Amino acid sequence: MRRKNYSGKRSPPAGERVETYVECNFSQPAAITDPDTGKKCGVPIFPGSRSTPREFIQCNLNNCDVPRDSVVSDCNTSVTTKEVDEETIMVRGTPVRRITKRRDVAHGRYVHDENTNERTYEEFPQK
Repeated sequence: MRRKNYSGKRSPPAGERVETYVECNFSQPAAITDPDTGKKCGVPIFPGSRSTPREFIQCNLNNCDVPRDSVVSDCNTSVTTKEVDEETIMVRGTPVRRITKRRDVAHGRYVHDENTNERTYEEFPQK
């Protein structure tokens, strides 16, 4: 399958049996928290067939956890969340303006070793 947008969906439509995805977008709106470690991680995509490996080439896999033994080549595998900071500007004790700042926070990424076909999660240091 080439250049399809599955953003926000955990799997392509039923009946679509594809093993290789090229330049497709699977990005998820938010990372999830691993209940065992408390760390941010990707959303499992293809939840009904996690044992079926697939090949992803130049795909957007932001906030995704692909099926085990899948081949991931030249893809965005980052895990990010959005943070919102609000600040109220005060003048002589009176609020005059509220400023909202939004930013993406990168928590880590999935790294695929093509020699061993193993995938590991590389966590980024947080400020």
